[in-house]
Amino acid sequence: MTTDLPALWINVGILVLTGVMALVAVVQAKAALRDAGEAKTARDEAVDAQKTAAKALDRANLIAQDALDAQRLSMPAPWGTPVRMSSNSHRFRVENTSGRTIVVTKIDSREGGNVYVFIAEPGSVQYGASLFFTAQLGGVPSSAGNAIVLEWHYEDEPQTAHRDERGF
Repeated sequence: MTTDLPALWINVGILVLTGVMALVAVVQAKAALRDAGEAKTARDEAVDAQKTAAKALDRANLIAQDALDAQRLSMPAPWGTPVRMSSNSHRFRVENTSGRTIVVTKIDSREGGNVYVFIAEPGSVQYGASLFFTAQLGGVPSSAGNAIVLEWHYEDEPQTAHRDERGF
């Protein structure tokens, strides 16, 4: 029996050590469960914050679009009314009133009027400068009226084409 005493003490030590390890494992498991709950709560709060941010971004986009629409409405017309250079002249001018440089890609007279000769050169027109054209009128005045048709874009926005008609 005396020879079994050291083995007994070793087994008791292993039992105590196993109990302590089991207690540590239980404490760690409880901490992991608590941390998992906190992580789930944090995730849910992050999702809610993301949804709130998305709603705020949608609202900001609507406000920005409204501001852009209001700005466009307050902008001056890009072209003035065509004006005859003198009472007996066939030369006319139309002023760029847009506040920006415009590139005219095409200019012609509207069909249905009584213009039988129309001469104009497309090109770049600075703000405040005028585009010149020649129009000889003949025959009975048309009920449709005479007008020029301008196809153009702003110099810094070549991808956005515009089309305007101006009566004369």
